[in-house]
Amino acid sequence: MCISAEASFTVGVSLGITGVATLRSAGAKPLSWLAAVPALFAVQQGAEGVVWLYLNGGFQHTPVSLTAQYVYLMFAYIWWPTYMPLAVALAEPVPWRRRWAFVAVVGGLCISAFDTYYLFTADLTPVVVGHSIQYGQGVTTARMTYGTISLLPLFLTSVPKLWILGALSLIMFIGAEMFFPLTFISVWCLLAAVSSVVVWYVIKCYGEPIAL
Repeated sequence: MCISAEASFTVGVSLGITGVATLRSAGAKPLSWLAAVPALFAVQQGAEGVVWLYLNGGFQHTPVSLTAQYVYLMFAYIWWPTYMPLAVALAEPVPWRRRWAFVAVVGGLCISAFDTYYLFTADLTPVVVGHSIQYGQGVTTARMTYGTISLLPLFLTSVPKLWILGALSLIMFIGAEMFFPLTFISVWCLLAAVSSVVVWYVIKCYGEPIAL
């Protein structure tokens, strides 16, 4: 997969526009936290675009490049494992489904805590590998657990059409794991960012009959 600064910025700008439209559509609905997902991915992809700009013959350590690197990785390692289950839990109207979503939130907090330590103790210097970015050794801590905690609530929820985001994200997660193991974080986050445009459709469909 060929990824570049241009690709990251293009995705970031596109998601920024989509994110604004999605947030406006959500209004005060319970899905407002979920509606913020495309806009948050826009920030993350913009940060990786900046990282790309400083990857010319090796990563250039400057205040701007290091800030962009850690903003990107904090989203990847710390933010998403907790935020996604929480966004689903807050949107879920069915009590028993909401309880299971909050169980996933607890799991996400554990992953986020572990990855916070990993993020600030491991050498995660970015390098270009096969036209993608590898951070450090390219090994994601507890990768399968990360994927399960982040994606399972999307399949358990009664929110109409949200399973589509779960299915797309799962396919992309498996694809990134199989074909881009060393650059998994960079590839997976880009693919997940692109799939997040489905959130706009979910918001539009909100209010349809739900499964109890």
